[in-house]
Amino acid sequence: MPEFGEFFKRQKAIVAPAADMQPSTPTPALDQPAIQVVEIGIIKPLFDELALLNKHVDLLVKDLLKSRTLVDQNVQMSDSIGYLVNYQERKFVFLSSTTAFTLALSNGATYPVEANVWFNASFPRGTILTADGQSDAAPLMVLIRCTDEPMISTPNPVSQIVNGLPISATNPEINIANFQAMILLGQGFNASTGKVVAAADMAGQVFFPSTNPKNILIESIRLTYTNANQAAQLQYITAADANISGAGSANMTIENLLLGGAASAAGATANYNGGIVAAEGSPLDLVNIQNSNTIEALSEGLMLFLPKLTAGGIAVYVPTTAAGSWAMTVRWSEF
Repeated sequence: MPEFGEFFKRQKAIVAPAADMQPSTPTPALDQPAIQVVEIGIIKPLFDELALLNKHVDLLVKDLLKSRTLVDQNVQMSDSIGYLVNYQERKFVFLSSTTAFTLALSNGATYPVEANVWFNASFPRGTILTADGQSDAAPLMVLIRCTDEPMISTPNPVSQIVNGLPISATNPEINIANFQAMILLGQGFNASTGKVVAAADMAGQVFFPSTNPKNILIESIRLTYTNANQAAQLQYITAADANISGAGSANMTIENLLLGGAASAAGATANYNGGIVAAEGSPLDLVNIQNSNTIEALSEGLMLFLPKLTAGGIAVYVPTTAAGSWAMTVRWSEF
């Protein structure tokens, strides 16, 4: 039976595990570290501190939400006697006077203040406010109110803060809402030729002298011609065109856009004439007037800014023929 002996030897060789097939040594990968027990007395102070912090935060939030008692202060203001803006740890500063006056800021901006009406004077802390043109010998008595609640006041067309300062000649920002507010305050003006029987080569100008005490923003220049399509040349001028204001010149009508409002304080001259071929000043634009149509010569969003005490203005030259009707209207605000 040698065959069976050899067979069993072969089977034993097959099932015998090799040396490298031995089971590996057990590892502690699943072993859990011992849990450390912390006494409650150690963490209780932490919970106490958190509770105290939560209480303080709650008090701060409630303090921010509630209105604090307003602070009133009577101050004298004149041309050189001023008030230094101080919020007294409140959110707003308002002022009121029984006499209307022009409020002047230390950055050069000026605002009209109506009598017996709260004016929002929430300008940057440290700004000096004075009563422009008010004699030092007879200063105004002005009530300053620091409060957390806004007072009902007149619109302030330039109350927004830009770069940390109110709007001024060197820090402008105006939008259509401001123009509307300026009109309500009597600071918007309109100069118009009305309907004019056209002569050849009509031209018109609105000019502000170097003595002008107001900043000027021109927001609209409207042109009409009824005979043919014509291109109108817009020019910036730093001196009045003597040809327009010369022989044959007629004055435009200047009106305050607030009915019954005061006359313009800017000293503007507005006139027109025919037979004006040569344009003065620097070119601003060339716009086409379609036959029997009215156009807005300033592109949407464009405004022309003339700083106070700076001579300047706008002139328009239209190569009309001696037929049809022509008109020019300019609108601006003064502040």
